[in-house]
Amino acid sequence: MKKVFLQYNYLLDDYCITNKTEQTANFELQNLKFFLETKTPYKLHLTESNNQITLWSSDNIKQQASIQFNTKEKNDALTQAYGEYFKKRWNDMPTLEMSIQNYEEILSKWNNIIDTKPQFIIISQDDTGYVDLVGKDELSEQDLADMKIEHEKYLKYKIAYEKYVQSRPDIVDELWHGPESSEYEADWQKFLDEPLD
Repeated sequence: MKKVFLQYNYLLDDYCITNKTEQTANFELQNLKFFLETKTPYKLHLTESNNQITLWSSDNIKQQASIQFNTKEKNDALTQAYGEYFKKRWNDMPTLEMSIQNYEEILSKWNNIIDTKPQFIIISQDDTGYVDLVGKDELSEQDLADMKIEHEKYLKYKIAYEKYVQSRPDIVDELWHGPESSEYEADWQKFLDEPLD
């Protein structure tokens, strides 16, 4: 089970993570909220295929840096290498997947939340892939325990990702300059099992 906890902020008139202990590593679930808010959010995309909805962020795929070589062969080789990276990353990047029926349920629940403005929103996904959206005015003891568990997972993710970044001084920016710029989920996940310093 994955969960994201959001609280209504009256000043912003929006649901957001109001305190660091509510942060989770379930970024795809969090993206669902952004997508529902605007329907056409920047860099978030909804793809439909075979009765399945996939929500994904183009931030997860690096854009190719503007590099020009003095020969067509070198330019073609770089373009081909980027195509290989793009395809592998497309299949590797984190996404949120659900059935069209599940997505339609979420839209209905979201519209109800907008009308009733509960104090909290909990977005979850169970092990079968079913996504749920619940509005509450008060969190239960179980909700608070789940929030703590999800936050601990986030802290492990954050430490692992920071170790990964330190291990890759060759990554100079967010662009793809060549195969050395390629990054995949397994690259940082291998640091999850390392002992804490």
